[in-house]
Amino acid sequence: MNYIIEYEVCVIIFVIAIIVVFYNSHFFPSTQNKLFGSILVFTVADMILDVVTAITIEHALIMPFWINYLLNSIFYTMQTIFPVMGLFYAIAITGRLWLMGLKKILLSITPGIIVILLLIINPFAHIFFYLDNVEGYVKTPYFFFMHSVAFIYLLIIALYLTKHRKELNKKQATVATLFILIIITAMAIQLIYPQVLILGPAIGISVIVMYFM
Repeated sequence: MNYIIEYEVCVIIFVIAIIVVFYNSHFFPSTQNKLFGSILVFTVADMILDVVTAITIEHALIMPFWINYLLNSIFYTMQTIFPVMGLFYAIAITGRLWLMGLKKILLSITPGIIVILLLIINPFAHIFFYLDNVEGYVKTPYFFFMHSVAFIYLLIIALYLTKHRKELNKKQATVATLFILIIITAMAIQLIYPQVLILGPAIGISVIVMYFM
């Protein structure tokens, strides 16, 4: 499969510009801002790895299989962590992050941890994807389980922000809605057109939108 990476490369440049502006500004060192700064850096790393893995997948048959297993496992791990970070950021903007008990924190990260553990054993168990001597990179029917977990996190974020909408100003509520709609739409498009790297750019655009929250 030949992936279309140009859109993602453009968004990477924009997000890097946001990072430069963000860290050069004298922002108030709140938990929310520190978390957002981490999300910015994490997003760029995720998108760069998305482009890199697209290239390595295209050349899977002429590369050692372990390279694609390693890079794609790291990439999907980052994709799993991102919605978890999004959830904690949503909690942070409502001022309730430090009110979470240990049980709630563990419950929040459990679905993501399950996916990450499955990714760790994937090179041996071929749960989500595997490398084949003829077809190269192959997704299994369980691959979309990762998307299902991400969608569940987005749903939780939407329900949480809806429940605590009185604690958000109008701008925050609008940006949060756009964030969720952009990601869900991108996930649907990515499933229909897997050759177009649309989810990575959507995540980048969502983070750019969050910058103005």
